[in-house]
Amino acid sequence: MIKKPGTIVFVYNTAEYLVRFRLGLMQAMQRRGWRVVAAAPPDDHSPIIMEAGIPFVPLPMERRGRNPLADARLWWRLLVLYRRERPDIAHHFTVKPVIFGSLAARAAGIPGIVNLVPGLGYAFLHGGKLWTLVERLYRAAFCSRVQVTFHNQDDRDFFVRRNMVSHGQTHVICGSGVDTEYFSPQPHWEKGSDSSRPTFALVARMLWDKGIREFVAAARICH
Repeated sequence: MIKKPGTIVFVYNTAEYLVRFRLGLMQAMQRRGWRVVAAAPPDDHSPIIMEAGIPFVPLPMERRGRNPLADARLWWRLLVLYRRERPDIAHHFTVKPVIFGSLAARAAGIPGIVNLVPGLGYAFLHGGKLWTLVERLYRAAFCSRVQVTFHNQDDRDFFVRRNMVSHGQTHVICGSGVDTEYFSPQPHWEKGSDSSRPTFALVARMLWDKGIREFVAAARICH
C-alpha cells in the first residue's frame, strides 16, 4: 500500500485524451505532493501537458495496429520508462496501454499497477480471432497484484466470468468525473414555457456502437 505521495506515471493512447480526461486529476495529484509523469503518442495537446508542469514522454504507439513487432516495441519502451522513472504507481488507460503497460510494469517491479477499462471496445464488438487474442492478453496482463477499474458492473462481471481477472482485483466507479466548475448545472425549465422546453442532445462519436439508433428512436418518442 502506498502511504505517502511518490511518483505516478499516466499512460494513455493519445495526448489529447490525457488533456481532456485526466489533466484535472494529474494536477490535483501534483497539488497533493505527487510527482506526475505523462506518457502518450504526441499531438497538438502535448504542450498543454508540459505547460501544466507535468513531464511529458512521447510514446510511439499503433493504436489500432495488429503488428506484434510494433506491440513488442511498445512493451519495451514502457519497460525502459518504468525502469528510468521507478514510479510507485503506473496508471494505464485504454486497451494497449493497459495490456502492455501492465506487462512492462510487472517486469520492472513497479509496486502499484492500476488500470482503467472504460468499455469492451472494438475488439469485443467485432469478435472473432481478434477478441480471442485480446482476451488472452488481458489474462496475461492481470496478475494478482494488478488493480482493474471499470465504469459499469456489466463489464466487470464479464471480465470476471471469462476469468480475465479475479473479482477481488476489480473496482467499479461511476465514470471518470466531471469538472463541475466548467460544466455547471443550469436552473430547471419552467413548466409551460415554450422558451425553456427541455432539450436533449447526444454527445458521442457518430458510430452505431455508441447508441445512435437508440437515440433516434427515443427522440421520435419524445416528439
